[in-house]
Amino acid sequence: MPQPAISTLRPPRTKAVTLKSTLTGDTETFTATETGPNTGFFRILPAVPMRDAKANPVVSGNNIMEVLINDQITASMSGCGAASVTATILVDPAGVVFDSHSNALVAALK
Repeated sequence: MPQPAISTLRPPRTKAVTLKSTLTGDTETFTATETGPNTGFFRILPAVPMRDAKANPVVSGNNIMEVLINDQITASMSGCGAASVTATILVDPAGVVFDSHSNALVAALK
């Protein structure tokens, strides 16, 4: 007699993700939730609040990333099949908008 299938799906996990600014040194820890069962993709919701470190004091642990133009944020998380996983994100609030089909710049947008 065949054995019934055993489900290996588990509910989405949550993990602590630490963000660190390269230019300001600001360090914040947020909870990321897996996007679905067994996806391995995690997302911080609501979005991480950020503000200009030129106009605001840098305060680690206040749940707000104080960053500068052209800053880099390193996100790190433990677990998920590795001792530690990291990714680096560029902060470019003065960036440009471009057409994803042609790669041409889109003029007059702010």
